[in-house]
Amino acid sequence: MRYAALVLLLVGCKDSCQNVACGVAAPSVHLHIVDAVTQQPVAAVSILQNGQSLSYDCAPTDGAAGCESYDLFLIGEHTLTVQAPAYQPATVHFDTGVTGDCCMGPAHEVSMTVPLNH
Repeated sequence: MRYAALVLLLVGCKDSCQNVACGVAAPSVHLHIVDAVTQQPVAAVSILQNGQSLSYDCAPTDGAAGCESYDLFLIGEHTLTVQAPAYQPATVHFDTGVTGDCCMGPAHEVSMTVPLNH
């Protein structure tokens, strides 16, 4: 009985979301990846989820190497590994939450500083 109700609920949601314009997505996660000692941005950063490299937008720094912010388009709960040459990897965990019935999006933005150690 519960299974049938769940199936109807899912089908009903899908049908009600047809022809909905969801708009352009914006980055919901902003990582500021810095050297743990100098607090300067780190260059040549890789951001991985389950061993797979993620793409990101880079907000450039004012003349320093690296990015001021690594901006990712992620929704929900995630655990990422941040790594760069000559640094120990760091793990970050966050949850943007989810909002919306048809156009699911982040409930809030996440902005965090990730210090990397040598």
